[in-house]
Amino acid sequence: MFADKRAIAGVFLTTLIIISGCSGQTGNTLPPGGGQPLTEPAAVAPHGIDTDSPTSADRVTLNCFVDADRGNDFIVHGTFHLPGTAPEGQNVNPERFQVVIPATETVREAIRASVGQTVSLFGKFDSIYGTGQGLFSPVSLEASAQAVPQAPSWIGWGLIDNTQAGHFFECREGAALTDWVTNLSDLANALDLPTDENISDFLSRAEKNGGLAALKYKTNQVLLARPLVYDGDKALADIRAGSGQFGFVTSAKNLQNMLVHHADVRESDVKRFMSEAKGIWGEGDGPHKQAPATIFGIAEKNNTGIYVKGVQGDSFSEWMDIFRGKSLGYPVKWEALELPEQCLNSGNPVYCWFSGTRVQDPTTKQWYFSVGTVLTEERYDATMTTLSALLEK
Repeated sequence: MFADKRAIAGVFLTTLIIISGCSGQTGNTLPPGGGQPLTEPAAVAPHGIDTDSPTSADRVTLNCFVDADRGNDFIVHGTFHLPGTAPEGQNVNPERFQVVIPATETVREAIRASVGQTVSLFGKFDSIYGTGQGLFSPVSLEASAQAVPQAPSWIGWGLIDNTQAGHFFECREGAALTDWVTNLSDLANALDLPTDENISDFLSRAEKNGGLAALKYKTNQVLLARPLVYDGDKALADIRAGSGQFGFVTSAKNLQNMLVHHADVRESDVKRFMSEAKGIWGEGDGPHKQAPATIFGIAEKNNTGIYVKGVQGDSFSEWMDIFRGKSLGYPVKWEALELPEQCLNSGNPVYCWFSGTRVQDPTTKQWYFSVGTVLTEERYDATMTTLSALLEK
């Protein structure tokens, strides 16, 4: 799928390469307070402009949703209308967030007043700006009759490579980090991580045997490479501070890249929570509502049944607040329907991430925690060590 998305972007740039520049439009500036354009928009560039200029196109229209104001520039997404090989021009949707730098302060203030709305921008596109995303510089704008939907929210976890890229998988808001636990557990199993061998020895043997490429391929199939765009100074600071680290991101997604809103919860926060949460558990079930939940804690078995005790979170947002230290979650003790034997070590307690669902027996009305995936602390640490090595090589 990612290859298909890159092909879309390639078509977009190829389209721009065959178009040369001409004078821009200047008569359609939207008043800063919004409302109708001052004059009617000029027609697009006429058919037949076809030279060897590879870098820019004038008289381009961008019908877009204004996503973010970054001070000197803006982030938008939408559809370009380009002069080109047909009298009516061409519509191209690169399906990505686009950097927009207004040509004048008047246009800047008008776009600033339009954040969260759809507008039509008129100006010049430079295809060689940045890392392939291009730069659009509007000289005028008007209200648009054709709405562009706001980009859907997207949250996930992975490695922030740098301020422009990372490797992530999705975590759904209502899934309560069950996505996170399941993906990490499945990835550990797919990589066939050993349970009784040093991870460094495992990776060294894979490198000598020529198996390292296969491990990296499996990792990249789960942690997909994604271009990043930040929505403001705070998000940029988050990304910079998190570069080279694993962490969670809250963003908007428009297929080709991600517009990052928050990236302040990192692996160090997770490790701190795990350390502080050991020994914290309650005697109650917590909320009696059938829904996904994740618990970090231990399992125990006695004469009355099998139980999971620890800290419970019921949504992605709640877990982020727990990791930030803003919430303690729910200290709980749930009766579990069944558990893997590795969780029930008779010696030292085995701390685990338990992902599952709270369920109620329709006959007895008794509430239980139905465990779906278990990731022991030891397995978690081994997985993190392996992923760090594979994504850095």
